[in-house]
Amino acid sequence: MSNPRSGAERPSRPGESKSPAPPGAPRDAVKLADLLELDLRRMFGADDTVVTFADLADALRVRLAETPLEQLEDELGWELADGLADPAAFADCSLDGLADISGPLGLDWRHLLPVARRGGERR
Repeated sequence: MSNPRSGAERPSRPGESKSPAPPGAPRDAVKLADLLELDLRRMFGADDTVVTFADLADALRVRLAETPLEQLEDELGWELADGLADPAAFADCSLDGLADISGPLGLDWRHLLPVARRGGERR
């Protein structure tokens, strides 16, 4: 997932080099939680609702039916093309980024966190 947008920067385009995931990306948080045996959903007070990154991409596509991509990126403050092309790319977005992107779409970022299973496995 691309870094946050600022008004002066142009969004990355397919084929351009990508920067590494920012600190605090969900993938990093999940790894740390696994090491510490923490249930991230419980820690952040999420209920049992599960929202996938594909669901997030679908919600963005609905919004894109009425708003051009560049305008939506400006409104949300994040580049979205990578996540729209491959929803798994949202795992590289920071937790703040997930909140920034999902909130205006009516989704709770905490529901995007993996569900802890017994035995330390996640789904």
